[in-house]
Amino acid sequence: MGIADTEISKESLEGHHGNSLEFVKAHLIGRRAEEVVERISSGLTESSRKELLAELDSSMDEHDALYLRLDRQTIESGLSIADQEPIRVKIKPKFRRGGHESMKAAFMEELKL
Repeated sequence: MGIADTEISKESLEGHHGNSLEFVKAHLIGRRAEEVVERISSGLTESSRKELLAELDSSMDEHDALYLRLDRQTIESGLSIADQEPIRVKIKPKFRRGGHESMKAAFMEELKL
């Protein structure tokens, strides 16, 4: 997704069943965040765009942050929405503009939905 190793922090965790997990976090702001959102947008498959559009309201929280669940298996070939063991991406705007419907419209435009 175009995120450099220097922008990532990692933490080893243990899952509910004792399995090892790795929590990876990248906190991007400004132009870097915009670049990654553009890369995600251009990589979404057409079916994922339709699914995301249908679920846009339920994918936003009360602070108008958008949560995406990307399929880790297809991350290199085309971004798909997934429910099973996804890569979770939170897109949180720095400024909220005009309430929920306005933010929803902004996400639709930014992600080309």
